[in-house]
Amino acid sequence: MFPAHVVRLAAAAATFNLLCFAQTWRGAIHGAILDPTEARIAGAEITITSAESGRVRNIRSDGSGDFSVDLLPPGEYRIVVQRDGFRTSTRTVDLPVNQQMRIEIQLQAGSRSDEVV
Repeated sequence: MFPAHVVRLAAAAATFNLLCFAQTWRGAIHGAILDPTEARIAGAEITITSAESGRVRNIRSDGSGDFSVDLLPPGEYRIVVQRDGFRTSTRTVDLPVNQQMRIEIQLQAGSRSDEVV
């Protein structure tokens, strides 16, 4: 049998390790894609590119025009949104450590080849 102080010390160390691993430094970008009347746009193609690593995530807005990208390292991201019947929109955002960012991107009517920055 181990002395009581050894058991308490081991339990404290195990608890500390669990708390450390529970901390996260990654964040998320959530948002909505809107048309000029602020109606939501479903099926928009969204490309999120990390300025630091060049890693690309491709997603689409859901049936309600919402999108979500989780587990992103902090840093600068370029967000490009495209949808037929609308001009391409580009935005750059800075995602802080362990933050949930919410943005709205409004698309303007026009051709996909036209870009709005």
